[in-house]
Amino acid sequence: MIEKFRSLIKIRLNQKFVIARVFAEFALRAGSLITFPLLSRAIGAEGYGVNSQLGVINSVLWPIATVGMGFSIVRMITGNKNKEYVSARFNSSILLVLCTSLLLASFVFFLAPFINDLFFKVSWATPVIQWSSLLIVLTAIEQVLNDYYRSRLRIVAYSVEQIIQIIIYVIGLVIILNRSGGLLQVVLLNITLKFIFILILLIYFIHAGEIIPKKIFMPRNELLEMIRFGIPVVVMGIGAWVMSLGDRFVIGYFMDSKQVGIYNAAYTLAGLITSLGAPFWSPLYPHMALYKNSNDIEGLYNICRKYSTMYFLFSIPAIIGLIILSNEMIHILGTSEFILSIFVFPPIVIGLFLDQFSSSSQYLIYLHNQPIFMRNVMILAGVFNLFLNVFLVPTFGILGSSIATLATYILLTILFLRKIHTFGYQIKKLYDFRSIITFIISAIFMAVVLYLIKSIFTGNFGLLLILIFIGLFSYFIFLFGINRFNINKLFDYL
Repeated sequence: MIEKFRSLIKIRLNQKFVIARVFAEFALRAGSLITFPLLSRAIGAEGYGVNSQLGVINSVLWPIATVGMGFSIVRMITGNKNKEYVSARFNSSILLVLCTSLLLASFVFFLAPFINDLFFKVSWATPVIQWSSLLIVLTAIEQVLNDYYRSRLRIVAYSVEQIIQIIIYVIGLVIILNRSGGLLQVVLLNITLKFIFILILLIYFIHAGEIIPKKIFMPRNELLEMIRFGIPVVVMGIGAWVMSLGDRFVIGYFMDSKQVGIYNAAYTLAGLITSLGAPFWSPLYPHMALYKNSNDIEGLYNICRKYSTMYFLFSIPAIIGLIILSNEMIHILGTSEFILSIFVFPPIVIGLFLDQFSSSSQYLIYLHNQPIFMRNVMILAGVFNLFLNVFLVPTFGILGSSIATLATYILLTILFLRKIHTFGYQIKKLYDFRSIITFIISAIFMAVVLYLIKSIFTGNFGLLLILIFIGLFSYFIFLFGINRFNINKLFDYL
């Protein structure tokens, strides 16, 4: 019976990767949703805004510190069985990232008072900014380790590590806040955990036999080639930061940290759409590389279509549900300080969905060795987004930032799709549009159900969970009906 069920749902290696990432991303997102109410109630909207801006600083500087190594690592290491080759590149890239991240962290440490005066405007924030500079170093190294795990298809291993880390972080956060600790203690907890788990990742990687613990390094010319390939990715990352996170600094400059906190709460909730995508896109890129390197274009189409369909199956109803229930969720998880205008949330969540929609297109551009194009596009998008924010925020507040987010992601999606079309790829083969339309119709039915009954289920977390369950149940029942109650067809989406 068990074997028959396994055969029915077709559990393969790549699906195990997806399942591992689903659990990891669920843990990460659940952790964010748990820490949001804990922090918002303990330190208020202002403190939560400071925490959000610390994340913004870290998120722009650690990608610079990695010198764009991630895509080079996956491209060069995937499928290579020469342990000395892999070890030399591992040692060289870790050493390089350690040096660059320490340099950037030093700048943040010494410029902390200036950063506080310009963007935070909070009297107690300077020492917190200084301590958080260590997170730049630790996050950069952790990310490079994760890229090596991805390239060696050790996706389950680092997914388990992430799940354990977030569980311990949430427990530690509860203890700190119950003992009247503040944001500084929270930052120190994060630093300690990242350091410990970096050591665990390193020890496991050596124990698993992926690298040899020898002092060997890659040839200098090859390292420089990786850096040359990575620099456009770094510049692209800065553009991506300006596009997706720079709005927090604009809000902080024109308004205050409290408004940053409110806006970031909306972005955190909308980030569920990004988290839903991560389990699918993380294993997709190395699989695409394998098909591309073997010149199997039909296989490439099939794997892209398969992973995107799985993502749309869950993300499309999630978008509709989040738009309808966003204020109820933010109010229950946080406080009344975080309530939004009904117009703020939809543009953010739709924009983030468009970013996920174009993931396979972005990977194809990298696989065709076009990092400079990506760099130029992301710079364009970053400048476009920054201009819109500066123009709209003084008049419309955080609504202006949400409009800028949607407009920027629409621009990016169009540019990505046009670019891969020049490579000869057919968009209709990358996506199963018939399934997408089916998901949209089912989600509309779910939206009607939620809208009609949501006034009954308000006020506490338990009733909110019941409402979410009813929405999902109605979505899948309608989807089941559209597919003529054929259970095999539903499993075909997976």
